[in-house]
Amino acid sequence: MTQPLSGRFVLRAAAVLTGALTLASHQPLRAETTSNAPTTNVVLEAQAKPVWQTVTGHSIRYLLSLPKGWSANRKWPVIVVITGSNSNFPIIGQGYHDRRGDGPFILVTPTTISSGSKIIAERYPHLSTNELARLATATVPEKLAYDMAGLERIVAEIGEKFGGEAKIYLSGFSMGGTLAWHMALLHSDRLNMVFPVCAVYDEAAGALIPDGHRAANPVLPIQAFQGDKDKSLEMFNKHWERASALAKKVGFQNVTRTVTGRGHSWYYEEILQICNEHHARRQGASAPATAVQPEPRP
Repeated sequence: MTQPLSGRFVLRAAAVLTGALTLASHQPLRAETTSNAPTTNVVLEAQAKPVWQTVTGHSIRYLLSLPKGWSANRKWPVIVVITGSNSNFPIIGQGYHDRRGDGPFILVTPTTISSGSKIIAERYPHLSTNELARLATATVPEKLAYDMAGLERIVAEIGEKFGGEAKIYLSGFSMGGTLAWHMALLHSDRLNMVFPVCAVYDEAAGALIPDGHRAANPVLPIQAFQGDKDKSLEMFNKHWERASALAKKVGFQNVTRTVTGRGHSWYYEEILQICNEHHARRQGASAPATAVQPEPRP
């Protein structure tokens, strides 16, 4: 059985994120207690719409959406969605929630900070004024360290409280692509699939990959999406070339990109369908039909 994320996850990240924020406060999770079990109200609310949740040991929070029929007596696959520079977490979280259909996925939208050079304060009402000011001036390595430590806490607690699997599906939209690519490059053994969507990969992040680094799971599927009507297509093509070349350099064998006739699009339906099919194969079953609503085409 796959073990939950451990402190090694953060320690390995900190080793390459030079000048990163101190992660000493993010200690490994202790054994689960009965108080961690979600209440009936939390379950019903999170099935009806994404609801805000906090974690212990870190200031990050996340939107949680539970699938139909959720119960505590089994494990559930998890999709983590990193949004773009506008940090409008409810929009992308609700988009996945509305289109999940009967899929079995726990959906998680964390309040990451590495998806842009500017932090929009009103998107982070849970952070103190001092922490907002500190994070607003943080470097790319510091922001990635904060986010990766936060993701560790979220995935661990999703496992403890809601039966989430330790290995996740990860989607990174637009400037959220930097964190998605970085997680794939450094922690491929913690992931089922990765979806960089109309994605950036910050050059400063690429410089953090150690010389001689090799992918822990070289067969990890990295499936990118891009719209050919995207107003910034030329820029995104350059980011794709940078990130995919680095991925192949460290040994990944399954790195692909699908280009469609769209603009700057989220690709909800495609990602959910691929995740359904991948999860079904892991379970030795056929993928269930998913009744999803059409996505607006930007």
